[in-house]
Amino acid sequence: KEEEGGKKEQEEAAKAEEDAAKQEEGEEQVEKKEELLSFAKMLNRINDCTRNTDSTLLAARAAKEKGVKRSAAKKKLATADAVFDKYAKASVMGKKEVQNYAKGEFKFEIPAPALETMLQSLVAAGAKGITKSQFHRLKVKVGIQREKAKDDVRREARLEKERKLAAIKEEYSGKLKAAAEEVEEIEKRAVQTEAEGEAATKEDRSQATSASLTIAAEALDKAVKGIRESIAEAKKTIAAVSADVPAELKLWLSTEEQKLAIRLPHCDVRLFKAVTACTRLREEARRKDYAEISALEGRALKVLRYHKKEVKQSVEELFAAIDTDKDGKIDVAEWLAFFKTCKKPEPKEGAKAEDELTQEELERLFRYIDEEDEGEGIPKERFLHFIRHFM
Repeated sequence: KEEEGGKKEQEEAAKAEEDAAKQEEGEEQVEKKEELLSFAKMLNRINDCTRNTDSTLLAARAAKEKGVKRSAAKKKLATADAVFDKYAKASVMGKKEVQNYAKGEFKFEIPAPALETMLQSLVAAGAKGITKSQFHRLKVKVGIQREKAKDDVRREARLEKERKLAAIKEEYSGKLKAAAEEVEEIEKRAVQTEAEGEAATKEDRSQATSASLTIAAEALDKAVKGIRESIAEAKKTIAAVSADVPAELKLWLSTEEQKLAIRLPHCDVRLFKAVTACTRLREEARRKDYAEISALEGRALKVLRYHKKEVKQSVEELFAAIDTDKDGKIDVAEWLAFFKTCKKPEPKEGAKAEDELTQEELERLFRYIDEEDEGEGIPKERFLHFIRHFM
């Protein structure tokens, strides 16, 4: 029984401890809930205080700004009233007072017509002048008149600048006109030279001499060179037009210069036919020259062969007969003198008189044979080679 009683007491004690622990745990949870509720309430109060503070600060700031504006407005109004009182006479401003106000405050004289219009719009019927209540409107109208006066000055300055630019533009227009005339002249010359070159390539030159072909080629070449030099000068003229031009005229002048400059390359293109014709003429002149020289050689050798045969001379003796001064070279005077006095074959019946060698033809043949010695004379070796080669 004692053991059973002891166990029962132990169980009751354990149960009591368990109940006490549960009760303690419940109390802690209640305390935590109360703490959480208190913290939430405190946060709400903090947020309310913050909002109230912000609202108060905003209201204070707005009130301050309003007060500052009101104070500034009062000062401004007081200043305006002081200005009005300074110029007003018997609390009103008439024509004279308004003019004095404009001169004194702005150093500006209101034009008489504008002043009359201003007073008519501001002075009430039967009133002696502008009252203090109308002073603000007076200031606005005076400001408008001042701006109009400034606009007039600016307009006059603009018109004066435009007049100066117009004069400068007229000056540059004259330069452009001169450059345009120069370009037009070049274009005319280019067209003419192109036509001459085209005609030269088409005409019949079968009867032309090498000299005439050379002259025609040199004339075309000279014309082409002259035009190209003129083109280069025209480019310099056009470039010089834009020197020291005002900024306001640069775009206009650049456009006009481009219009002229773009025409010059077309002139150069036109010269192509003339250059081609010139090349062909020179080539044909060289062929003609070779043929003419060959013919002259044949005619001269015919005379030399005939003379040599008639007087029964060797080639060396023939050279000695021509070289009268015995310096080992035949000069042009000796050459011409020999052909003037030498024996010549009788012309055949019906032969043309021009078959006889002229002085010009003999000089031309002499220059051809003597070309390597540059006019110093035909040496014996070359003369002998000439005679033996063609005989």
